[in-house]
Amino acid sequence: MIIFKKIKDNIYLIIPTLCVVFWAFYYFIKIGGIPPYDRYLDFGYFYESGKQVLTDPINLYEIKGIYYLPSAATFFALTIAIFPLHISYYAFYCINIVLGILVVIEFNKILKLMDIEDKFTRFVFLILISNGWFLHFLFTFSQIKLLISLIFILIIKREIQCRIDEREKDLKYNFINYFLLVFIIGIAPNLIFLFFIFLFNDINIRDIFKKKNIQIYLLIIVIFIIQNFLFIIFPSLICDYLAVDLVGFGEIRWGHTSAIFYGIILYQPFYGVFLLSATIIIALISIILAFHKNLPLETKIGFFSLTYLLLGMYSGGFLCHMNMMFSLFLFIPIIKKEEKIPELIKQNKLIFLSFLIYAAVLFIGPIETIQKYIAITREFPFDIIVEYRYVFLISFYITSVILVLLIKYNDKKNLYLGLPFIVFMYFIVYMVLTPTALF
Repeated sequence: MIIFKKIKDNIYLIIPTLCVVFWAFYYFIKIGGIPPYDRYLDFGYFYESGKQVLTDPINLYEIKGIYYLPSAATFFALTIAIFPLHISYYAFYCINIVLGILVVIEFNKILKLMDIEDKFTRFVFLILISNGWFLHFLFTFSQIKLLISLIFILIIKREIQCRIDEREKDLKYNFINYFLLVFIIGIAPNLIFLFFIFLFNDINIRDIFKKKNIQIYLLIIVIFIIQNFLFIIFPSLICDYLAVDLVGFGEIRWGHTSAIFYGIILYQPFYGVFLLSATIIIALISIILAFHKNLPLETKIGFFSLTYLLLGMYSGGFLCHMNMMFSLFLFIPIIKKEEKIPELIKQNKLIFLSFLIYAAVLFIGPIETIQKYIAITREFPFDIIVEYRYVFLISFYITSVILVLLIKYNDKKNLYLGLPFIVFMYFIVYMVLTPTALF
């Protein structure tokens, strides 16, 4: 009876779970069979880096496409690289499906912790995060971003639970959190600013150099050294890593990953200037969020995700799924404990508009698919609209979210955070993007 009751209570999870499975297998359906070896894409880089650690670690960064820290390569060496390539690939693909399902399940637990009691409301959120082309791309290109998303979700859940229980964070708690966070940075160094938001979330700016906080910094350094022990064994890897990940930043790291500004800045002379500007902006906003003590962690992450989406070069197509998902944290405080989505939409139609635009971002599809089935999109000026579709849609989405927050918190509580997002958005679209496209 207990089992049947649990199934009945969680039946709303079935459809989002099946959606994840659909987007995972849609790739196989689309190509009409099992992909050949040359379609392993990013998995090939993971596998080769792991093999390199096992055979010739001192030359790790001679492999093209390896930009992450040795900790990630070591992880791949101890997991996928110990098996034959084709076996590892299919195992990796299946594990990715499991990770996608776990993302849905754990995100649902966060919604419960945040007092979203209505099952239909939770269902709407889960449907949004379990669908879309960005999720499909994570499977198609053999990405590891679902693992990153799941780890972040688990950490956020731990933080919310700790806050609810009013529990003090001890050494064990901090070790687990920062071990996972440092591991994530090893795989995705471009998320370093999000790491700092986690780090300084509970630290007042005046207490940065207090003894207990210095102990946390030392703990992080120790964890980093443990995970990246190859830097100690082979010091030359430090220079190799910096050469690949910093000197070769534009060419290797960002040259092909932008989902929003793809095709606009890629071959333009202003590319480096834009990337530097994006770095400065996201750093400043991260500092503001990190030391803002009136916002809970999940809300800070929501604003950070909007920033990532806004600065298209930073969001990257493979991080869009995670950032879109985390942006939903901004809606959760608006929903009262027992309030249902239909009632909420009646009170604030902007929320409904935000969800519609969110869905449009998810399902707009690749440019090839759009132009294949809608002939007019191959003609001017519709081809321009299709080319820059994510610029417009994500701009509209960010604007709608900020307006929802400003209307909800009419005491101007979030005004100084909301308005800069809108200003930056139109500055990027009209003052940076357009001139860059012209040159």
